Amino acid sequence: MMTKYLRPDLLHAAGLGRIDNWAGTFAKPVSVAEMNATATRIQMRTRMAEYANVPQLVAMFDQFRDVVTADQIPVRLPTLDGGTPQIVEFDMGQDALDAMADLDVRMSTIQGDRMDLDNSLKIATDGRNLTMHPSLANLAPPEPEHSRIEHAADLIWQVHSDHADLRIPADKYGPEMTGVFQLVFCDRGTPKAGAGPRARNLYTELRDGLVARGMKPEEIAFMHDYEGPKAKARLVEACADGRIRVLLTSTKKRGTGLNVQRALKQMINLDPAWTAADMEQRLGRIIRQGNVHESVRTSTRASAWSTWSPAAPTTR
Repeated sequence: MMTKYLRPDLLHAAGLGRIDNWAGTFAKPVSVAEMNATATRIQMRTRMAEYANVPQLVAMFDQFRDVVTADQIPVRLPTLDGGTPQIVEFDMGQDALDAMADLDVRMSTIQGDRMDLDNSLKIATDGRNLTMHPSLANLAPPEPEHSRIEHAADLIWQVHSDHADLRIPADKYGPEMTGVFQLVFCDRGTPKAGAGPRARNLYTELRDGLVARGMKPEEIAFMHDYEGPKAKARLVEACADGRIRVLLTSTKKRGTGLNVQRALKQMINLDPAWTAADMEQRLGRIIRQGNVHESVRTSTRASAWSTWSPAAPTTR
């Protein structure tokens, strides 16, 4: 794609101006059987599985590209405490464990001619909801010691209270402020448009947990409440000057292009992003030029079945 955009002359000179010619030279297609989107039938899909003739492809690409790694950029970036995300596990409640066992039973009883009743896609979704928060799988809310939300609230409150008196002097990114800012990514159990202020979701659950610990409600914001460029700009300004202490968002809403790094001390991923690229973008919100902190927090809480972390995902 980049070669066609930047140096189409190289492709035409090599006789690779058409995508079919390029794929026949530099790619290896593989046909595999896959479920369709609704998991109701099997269909054959042909995909480009791997590259071929890589040295020749790189030689063509090197004629117009340059590579700069992070250690070659002359700017100060914050470092992760401990050098890597720390994983701290907690046990799921008995109701959730029983529901996990039921998933195995459901998987073994799928009927190929009645995928509309149950299928692997539904079971996988229920499993992800269950490990995220049992209420998403229509179970009773877990006890605090078994709740991902409660553990996240403990982490956020600890950082908030430990740095309540930290003074950040005025700079080009914002005015003088006291305290720190924290960012939470959560892609499941998000607020729904038009649901109303009384609607319950994981965002409101976490907010209520933080308020119960002593944080002011007006210091906690949801990205979903700020539609339009002007509203988002006001939110970013509030995160940079200390009016907002905790921002909850999703990968879709603000996995990229969110510049709230000035006082960002801790970023928590309640659930991992779908792709490695999305996780890298999330991490880029905190390991970013303009962050006043020399080091940032990466404490982690995870159930024994599903792991989440403030900087990178690990799945067991």
